[in-house]
Amino acid sequence: MILYGLCATANVRWVDNQGKLVDEDECTIADFYSKPAFVLADDVRSYLTDWSPMPQTSNREAVIAAMIAEGHIPPRTVDWKTFCNRVREKCNARLDAKGRPPFGFSDKQIQRIVNDLRDK
Repeated sequence: MILYGLCATANVRWVDNQGKLVDEDECTIADFYSKPAFVLADDVRSYLTDWSPMPQTSNREAVIAAMIAEGHIPPRTVDWKTFCNRVREKCNARLDAKGRPPFGFSDKQIQRIVNDLRDK
């Protein structure tokens, strides 16, 4: 039911029985019941990553590299605290009740990753 809901709201693209990508604008509610035969796994993974309450450790280096490529270079263009907070925000790494980050998302760990990426 969740996948059907994601397809109906156009958050996830789907393929019909003939293997054609279905345009959700051309699909009516009556047609929808039999339409989704397969969903695109990349869309589902992306959606789950965006909405997962768990920290996305696997995305940490990619997020840091993307932020540096956008010009957010600590400490030159942005201070470390702001940079680290943005990395945690983009990776769903919320601070706990005592204000501590999850494992692998401390300011020191993020600084190490930034320095390692600079050395490459």
